[in-house]
Amino acid sequence: MINKRVKQLRNKFNQFDIDGYIVPKNDEFFSEYAAINRLKIISNFSGSAGLAIVLKKKNYLFVDGRYTIQAQKESGKQFKIIEIHKFLPHKIIKNLTLGFDPSLLTRKQLKTYFGNSLMLKQINKNLIDEIYKEKASKTKAFFSLNNKVAGETFKSKINKIRNILKSNKADYLFISAPENVAWVLNIRGSDNPNSPIPNCRLIIGKDKELFLIAQKKKLLK
Repeated sequence: MINKRVKQLRNKFNQFDIDGYIVPKNDEFFSEYAAINRLKIISNFSGSAGLAIVLKKKNYLFVDGRYTIQAQKESGKQFKIIEIHKFLPHKIIKNLTLGFDPSLLTRKQLKTYFGNSLMLKQINKNLIDEIYKEKASKTKAFFSLNNKVAGETFKSKINKIRNILKSNKADYLFISAPENVAWVLNIRGSDNPNSPIPNCRLIIGKDKELFLIAQKKKLLK
């Protein structure tokens, strides 16, 4: 199964003029445990942290010291297992063009992992999703916590944030991490398999503006 998926992925390389493709563990919300585990789809590795690079003739799976034995058992037949704290990708792979999904990797990660020895090509659709469609789970709406459970109302938290914005002469705060949105608004969700995190983002204005960015069907009515 993994060999078939790797082959399907490689068949995409000529279309995008790349020599390889980067597959991180996280999703676009940078959740450790995401509903769609693209790293497992392409490598069979089920650990909570890792990075795969599929090339035209070789495959690499970079993990930390917690997962070397597990990675070898789950993925060792198709991937060369590398301890990332010993060898960053740019120390092993050089002079190639690698494609990546820009929603899954930060600029800092790209610089740290790939340095200047590799050409990186942004591809604005995920190639793992192109070759394998994960069965979507039933969408569930976000839900609110009781104030007694939360310990503080969301209005109180937002007012504190707005006071900080005004004292720093800022107009807006953009909150990109879902766990931080969950804390501010006292909401939870069912978007991740192991934690009640609601996949969303939030913009708080210094006055009355408040924008919750999420799928409409997940929002409370």
